[in-house]
Amino acid sequence: MKGPDGEKSLAQTTLSEALGFSGDHDRFLIFRDAVGGLEYLRSCSELAEKGLHVELYAYKTHVFIDIREVQDNAWRHYAQLNEQLQGRGVSSVDEALRELYYRAVHTPFRMLVSGPAFEWLMMYAAPDPVSARAPMVLEVRHKLLDVLAGVRAVLPAEQVAADEIDDTLATEVTARLQRVLGLPGRLEQVVETPAAAGDAPVEAYPAEAVAAAEYLLAPWGEDDSVRWGTLFGWLFTYSLGGVVDSDRDADVSLDWYDEWLLRRPLAQALKDLGVETGLRQHAVNTVRMLLTCHHWLPQAAVAEAPHEGNAYSVITRALSRRDVRTYLRVNRFEDAVWFNQEAFDEFVWWLAWVSTIEVGLQRDADLVSYLVMLHQLVQQLKGAEAASGYQVDKLLAALKPENPDLV
Repeated sequence: MKGPDGEKSLAQTTLSEALGFSGDHDRFLIFRDAVGGLEYLRSCSELAEKGLHVELYAYKTHVFIDIREVQDNAWRHYAQLNEQLQGRGVSSVDEALRELYYRAVHTPFRMLVSGPAFEWLMMYAAPDPVSARAPMVLEVRHKLLDVLAGVRAVLPAEQVAADEIDDTLATEVTARLQRVLGLPGRLEQVVETPAAAGDAPVEAYPAEAVAAAEYLLAPWGEDDSVRWGTLFGWLFTYSLGGVVDSDRDADVSLDWYDEWLLRRPLAQALKDLGVETGLRQHAVNTVRMLLTCHHWLPQAAVAEAPHEGNAYSVITRALSRRDVRTYLRVNRFEDAVWFNQEAFDEFVWWLAWVSTIEVGLQRDADLVSYLVMLHQLVQQLKGAEAASGYQVDKLLAALKPENPDLV
């Protein structure tokens, strides 16, 4: 360094003095590598005593930016994360910290939402009698109760409902799992041409019911892992909010999906199944969309006497939700608001599939009659889509019933 008289001299300072951070044991430094994009966590006391340790291979560089100092909390979460990472970089230290905080939920959740768990569940996706799945359902129930116990562990006691609700939630989820696994087989039975029983002909299913069943089955095939993973991800996430003593359990589950990073186990499960990155992200977004609207779609999709206002109600409700608008890729261009054709087709298909699980397969439901009504709804939506030119205003105009009382 150069002194006041212009004379040059050597000066040495510590890393902590140069960067202006303390050497306290309960403080940590977070910084990002501008080259690789990863974030790193280091103990301030270790940096002050030993300096910064990095490994550089031939022709490699690090450029550390966005340096900030943080104080550890009473539970020593930063210390635990620092010990866990052992110097490794992560995409986000804040998200890694949240994963650590919600580990009591993530660990049992991954017993249900993982590649091996999905493969295990898919083995039972056949038109077998319910009794054949009984051992599997019992095991899933135990795993669900572990997840719900984990949810209770990270929430203040005054926010959760009585313990008895866990058994109710586990029963609801396993019953829905049975419907999820059994639906493809039920639909295939509708599609297949009935055979004659002796000399007595068997009455064929209504053409509209067969068309609806074919529509629901059509996308299955090459991307079965993606669709099963999406269904399982939705199934095991959306009831979690029921642990909270609140009328907003569906919205709570959606909040937790993002805040608690429950999307990460789903993305990893699909990766383990060999699903490529784009399809994994789309599946994660689809689960978010289903968590947004699953609690009103079935009611909007079907009524005792379906009328022309049902389809209009579905779309107006959908467009009122930001997550659904994002899913439909709604955007403004040249003074018009547009939606994406492929995204809309996917949305309608998921609407039909989930509402069939939720309503069409209930104990007192007539699946065939339900499929007839569902076919009418889907045809309304697809007809309006074709007439809209993929503009939102024209879509709503095509769906809006003439009778204002039906809106």
